[in-house]
Amino acid sequence: MSPLSTSLIALNEAKINLDIWDLFRIFVLSIYIFMRVTNKRIGMKFDCGRLLRWAEELLGPSKCNTIAFTWDIEEESLGWYDWDNIIWINLASCKRMISVQKTILHEWTHAQQTYRWYNHYNLKYGYKNNPYEIQARENEKLVKRAYKKKG
Repeated sequence: MSPLSTSLIALNEAKINLDIWDLFRIFVLSIYIFMRVTNKRIGMKFDCGRLLRWAEELLGPSKCNTIAFTWDIEEESLGWYDWDNIIWINLASCKRMISVQKTILHEWTHAQQTYRWYNHYNLKYGYKNNPYEIQARENEKLVKRAYKKKG
């Protein structure tokens, strides 16, 4: 699914009324996003099915069934898992393909965890020391290891 169709689906679900110029701006922005996140060195483009299979091969199965993309310059995070089986990637914050891949593995880890225990740990230890966050940050390192094996 292209970033444009992902944006349009997300906008359609939000029931936002857009005029033709808004749609044109979204289209142009989507082209920019696609060009920006395409890694020309290895020719990798976003194929959500491929990304889902890749994460499952590295980390095992999870509850995630969708990877969605958004562009939110006010949101600082690279991505999040919404606990409704969707991993969201904020392309405004991801400057390189490796950031997208690390974010997918990080959020995939959360998709393997439970909401109840995530919140329990968050209250007990805080975000930075939450054992689930520590595990997710550790799993991000698998991306670098995969690149080192290819080289």
